[in-house]
Amino acid sequence: MAFVTPSGILHGYATTPVVYMHDTAGTFGLSTYSQREIQSEYVSNTSVLVGKQIDTIIVKLRHLGLTPGNVEVGIFNTDQSVKKLFGTVGASTLTHSYKDYTFSLPVNQSYSIQVGDRIGIKYTGGNNTNFVAIMTDQDEADPFDGANTYLSYYAACVECNHPHSRWWDYPTKDLYMVLEGTSATQEPGSTGSNGTGNTNGTGNTNGTGNTNGTGNTNGTGGVIPTPVGSSSISIFSSENPVPSLVKPSFGGVTNEIFHDGLTINGKVYDLYDYNVDVPKNIAQVNETVKITIKQQVFWGPGYWQHVALGMNFGGKEFEMYNADLILRDDKTDGPAFSDPEGYIRDFNATTTTDAQYVYTTFTFTAAKVMPDTNIMVSAWDYYKRVNNVRVHGAIQFGPDPTVELSQVPDWIQTFDTLSNLSSTLENLGYAKPHILDHIANSGQVWAGTDGGKVQWVLDTKEEKITLVISDNNGNQVYQQTEPLVKFEKVVPGPHSWQAQGQLGSMDVDKLEKVKKEEQSKVKTTLEKIGYNVYFDQNLR
Repeated sequence: MAFVTPSGILHGYATTPVVYMHDTAGTFGLSTYSQREIQSEYVSNTSVLVGKQIDTIIVKLRHLGLTPGNVEVGIFNTDQSVKKLFGTVGASTLTHSYKDYTFSLPVNQSYSIQVGDRIGIKYTGGNNTNFVAIMTDQDEADPFDGANTYLSYYAACVECNHPHSRWWDYPTKDLYMVLEGTSATQEPGSTGSNGTGNTNGTGNTNGTGNTNGTGNTNGTGGVIPTPVGSSSISIFSSENPVPSLVKPSFGGVTNEIFHDGLTINGKVYDLYDYNVDVPKNIAQVNETVKITIKQQVFWGPGYWQHVALGMNFGGKEFEMYNADLILRDDKTDGPAFSDPEGYIRDFNATTTTDAQYVYTTFTFTAAKVMPDTNIMVSAWDYYKRVNNVRVHGAIQFGPDPTVELSQVPDWIQTFDTLSNLSSTLENLGYAKPHILDHIANSGQVWAGTDGGKVQWVLDTKEEKITLVISDNNGNQVYQQTEPLVKFEKVVPGPHSWQAQGQLGSMDVDKLEKVKKEEQSKVKTTLEKIGYNVYFDQNLR
């Protein structure tokens, strides 16, 4: 889904960095190369992005074939020149499958979006078989900003032999793109640009005055600590080992990868993306719940500032301001929670750090039933860089609602064994269905005792048979239904009861014939080894 976040207010209790564009509905990618060198999101004079201050661009990229040179990411002019460069990445270092890449300006720098801007990527190398691809959102029913902000790329029309390149506009389509910005807050003395103030350039710079190592240093005063190897443009990708300057990581930010970002009552989950699905935990009313959030902050664990957990969105949009229950721990203000509906009691929050990570643990007692299992994990650091992850299916207070099962009609029968089903079908005069050919028991599908089960559901009213395969938790993983056919409608073939030596119990004459044939074979064999007396029916 594509949506616009116009405000930085988080449930009314803090001003935070904002997400101005969040279109992550990927449909398919478009190639970028020498004859189609720019893929962008065009900003018209009615776009919601006009005037927004951004410092981060996230796009989903991959490369195919031989792709020399760099991909430029940022703001482009109509004449294809670079207006504001957010970062570059070597085209050949991109992964072969689509992956999110994040490009950001240095801390306390931002760009104000203007009418006519084209936000996207530029790649002038390669050809139509060796290219960089960018993911797009082609869903015309749910565009990011309608015809106000839309996909536009610069290319020659190869198909129509157009003699000149030009911009091609698609007002109902968009790039897969996230645009982030921060609030206007800056450190004292900073102008937000290189050259003046407490910045890298002149004034109080690295080396004299308020510097790293002396004077007002990391964490205080007006100087932002400069990591080794940083430059005026920062990017975290597979090409650059410097971690993200954008936001804290719960495990899914490039170069800040770990797999235990969330722990619920001892069960560990990987917060590897913006949206994560996890198995549902159930906390009974009056049960103690312990949830730990692990994060990594670029500047170091000492630069953590705020961690929040939003719960119970009641079917509304999955945003923190819609949460009925918010738990938080702030480095300055300490633990707090908002719970007007009284879902919890005995709340506490603690945050600890080690050499690399920050651990925030919320403990509370579930006070009443809360069926919504979704939670939002949010954190920002000292420089107000924010990250949000939506976790679907995390935890529920109270048991699942009781479902009253209606009485099963007498024409519906469930079978756990193939032999019982086969006998029933044959006695009812049905031919052998195809779906009985390959699966005879659960062991053929599930290995071990912790697997699942295979069942067959017979519906004699609708005359059909259904194969149902379920896991050990009762979740259906496969289903196939086949109509039943009466004997008289079937020409004997590979799927009849008689196929491959399978005889129907209703075929008395054939059974008697086969019986006599088998007796004769046994008699002949025993006579040859001297036991004919036992099969001489005339001897008494």
